[in-house]
Amino acid sequence: MAKTKKFNRTKRNRPYLNVLDFMVQEKTFLAIVIVGLVLAGLLTGYGQAGMWLG
Repeated sequence: MAKTKKFNRTKRNRPYLNVLDFMVQEKTFLAIVIVGLVLAGLLTGYGQAGMWLG
């Protein structure tokens, strides 16, 4: 019976594919973007407030 090869996740030669590391490093930026999107969604019915947000 052949032995199965385990998947090795320790090799990180492609850092752009590691989404979790990116999210940890850019936590502040992502929080600002998410808050902006939520505010834009909430203010879609209010023209003046939407212009100030923009």
